[in-house]
Amino acid sequence: MAVPPDPRDPAIAEWGRLVALPSRQIPLDEAALTIARCARPHLDIVGELARLDAIAGGCSRPTVDGVVKHLFDRIGLRGAAENYDDPDNSFIDQVLTRGVGIPISLAVVT
Repeated sequence: MAVPPDPRDPAIAEWGRLVALPSRQIPLDEAALTIARCARPHLDIVGELARLDAIAGGCSRPTVDGVVKHLFDRIGLRGAAENYDDPDNSFIDQVLTRGVGIPISLAVVT
């Protein structure tokens, strides 16, 4: 039986605060990084947001095609062909570090 998350955990409390916002106001990047912080309590969310901003800043064409080309051709992000169920394939910080993720985490980065 799975142990329910502890609502006193700062990452759980922050995630709850973020997802309680009106849907158009939820910062998807921050919410996804907060989930990763549940696994790694010392994760520097501000630093990871800056890393995402730096990646975005390197995109020369602000179109869907430009972003996809930048992330997957230039930076080299790719889908997890092996160890698909590895939790690191879901944590945005690890997807950025390893360059590998499952479709939903790659979509969040995109």
